[in-house]
Formats: sequence, structure tokens, C-alpha cells
Amino acid sequence: MANGKILRGELGEELVSNELRKDTSYHKHINNLTIIDKNGMSHQIDHILIRENGIFIIETKNYFGEIEGQESDLYWTRIITKNKRVSKERILNPIKQHKSHLLIIRKLIKDYPTYGFIVFVRNNISHLNIFSVIDLKDLFNRINILTIDKNISKEEIDNIYLKLLKRSSEVSNKKHVENIKNLKKEKQEFKNEARTAIEKRICPRCETNLIFKDNRLYCPNCKFEIKL
Repeated sequence: MANGKILRGELGEELVSNELRKDTSYHKHINNLTIIDKNGMSHQIDHILIRENGIFIIETKNYFGEIEGQESDLYWTRIITKNKRVSKERILNPIKQHKSHLLIIRKLIKDYPTYGFIVFVRNNISHLNIFSVIDLKDLFNRINILTIDKNISKEEIDNIYLKLLKRSSEVSNKKHVENIKNLKKEKQEFKNEARTAIEKRICPRCETNLIFKDNRLYCPNCKFEIKL
């Protein structure tokens, strides 16, 4: 199953790459850029398109079925019809993860307009009405309607491209998955620590009594802190 998901993902990325190659304007295009943040976590970005009207960060999704959901939902629903039978399955809303990719690129490219799009390659999101989430067939229509006060020059496009390549890191897919699992584990551990701190008013790390001040609990010994 996991291999099937990887193959579908790679196929989706290739479809988007093929579409981006059709751009007749002067541009630079990067596939599968991996960047390590200051915490040592890896961020794998499917596509970056650098052109005169901005830098476009593109996430690819290759799901079967019709996709339904709202921008603020934690989960979306995909509806699959097969042999006249309809089944529904939850999928994680991809917008939150994509925003983290957008943020890390904006930190690197501070002086230029940066936009994020999530592209569904099966053109199956007619039930969604979210500007940043689009069908593959609408990708360039959406890109081209965005305008800026002053176009990015060819020289600037080249410089941005080289800057991003310079920050790219060689990280295997296995290592990237491990990083994601470690991040989830760290988040869960902090939630457990926070629950202990709030319920017992005792530091979960060194068992010192916590002090409440300015809407927060903090440990005077090991500096553990949680805002309430």
C-alpha cells in the first residue's frame, strides 16, 4: 500500500512538472526541493516556479474520488463511487502543512511575492471553493491572474533560483519520513508534559513545584514553561 501511494505521488508530481514546462515566459522551475530548518527538520517541497509575477510554491495531490471540505476543516472527505457503491474516506486537510512550506520559503525570499497552491491532478475538486486549492487544468489560469507592481527581472529570477538551490539538502525519502515521525512524537510528548503540568502543578521534567505568573506556569529550576 505504501509503495502504491509513493507511485501515485510520483505520477502526480510528474503531471504537474509537465504542465509547468509549458510556461512560455522566462522562468526557473525546481522539483522536489528539500530544505532543513533551524530545528533540523526537513521540508520537502514538490515544485517551485519562479517567474516575473512571483514565486509559486506548489504541492501536488493525486487522490481518487471527489474531494469535499472547507478551508478551516481539520479533515476533508473524498467520495469514491465504484460499481454504483459510494464510500467516503477522511483525508487530512493539506493546507496547514503547505503553509509551513510557504513560510520557510518566504523566510528565504523576503523581498518577493510568494504564493502557495495545492494542485489536485485528477481535476476532482469542483466541490471546493478555496483560492489556493485548484485543479491541474486551472493551474496556469490561476498563476496568470496574479499581478505585482513591478515584475521580477530575469536576473532576479536567476538569483532566486540559485539561492534556493544553495539551500537544498540531500535527504532521502526514508530520512524525511523519519523526521516527520520524530516531529509528531515531540509534539505528543509536549502535550503529555503540558497535561501533567496543568493537572498536578509539578514540572514534568524535574518534579519541581511550578509557579503561576502572568498567565503561565513555569519551573524555576529547569525553565520548563507553558502558557495557559
